[in-house]
Amino acid sequence: MAALTLSAVTASPASAARETVVLKPAGKWSVDFGEARCRLARVYGTGENRHGLFIQQWDPSGAFSFTVAGPSFKRFKSRRATFVRFREGKEEHETTPFVGNSESFGKALIDTNFAIDPSAVEAEDPANLSADGALETGLPQLDLEDASAVEFIELRQFGRVVRLEVDALRGAFEVMNACTQDLVKDWCLDLEKHLTATRRVSMSNFDAIARRVASNYPRDALLRGEQAILRVRVAVNAQGKATDCIINDVTFTERLDSPACRPLMQGTYTPALDAQGEPFPSFFTTSITYRMD
Repeated sequence: MAALTLSAVTASPASAARETVVLKPAGKWSVDFGEARCRLARVYGTGENRHGLFIQQWDPSGAFSFTVAGPSFKRFKSRRATFVRFREGKEEHETTPFVGNSESFGKALIDTNFAIDPSAVEAEDPANLSADGALETGLPQLDLEDASAVEFIELRQFGRVVRLEVDALRGAFEVMNACTQDLVKDWCLDLEKHLTATRRVSMSNFDAIARRVASNYPRDALLRGEQAILRVRVAVNAQGKATDCIINDVTFTERLDSPACRPLMQGTYTPALDAQGEPFPSFFTTSITYRMD
């Protein structure tokens, strides 16, 4: 899974007193699947201590968009080192989420490339190469074994720790995998060929395309200070030609009109191969982050 980040101006971190908050679920997972995305939601706490947890995907992937919102995160800062842990005895791993706002829950932490096993995300690159340099195969999906081992989701920033107790995550991931497979079918693509593919779509000139996208932060959005996280999907035919480009908002934007599709449509793609080694129509995805720190 490839990603582009466009940014300007950084700020220095501040310290905070250590504090631990434990949040318990107030209900079961709820399913909210839209036309272009899959989402699971869960409410934690009640009254003024009400929080929301959201897991979203716009395409099949081993990672997901993770949003948690509520009063326990009011001291968390955007793009600051945040340490995540999923069970007792497990080492933390570092991520740098954004701070946003949820209409229903208030201040939110948003991480668009979240995974239980961070090495699975780190191994992915724009060329769809695995850690050993081989081309990736099959259809990427959320790892059910990783989900089975999760006891909680704990986030630590500076000295503040917030722990969300989690259960039934494996079942939740099974639902998400089924939903993203349905998306592939909704795109009029052959799901079985994707599940058994011997090669995924890759882009050989991703770095050059990324530089072109990065040089075109929409001027109007920059002047307004508007930020956004977008998910882009490029349809690639059996000849390796880009035939369509679709942009979905990961975060809500009022007027940010990204020009990213123009350069991405000019990418140099290698088509996917099915179980017999024959090329077939597939897709390439990336996320784009417009931010002002």
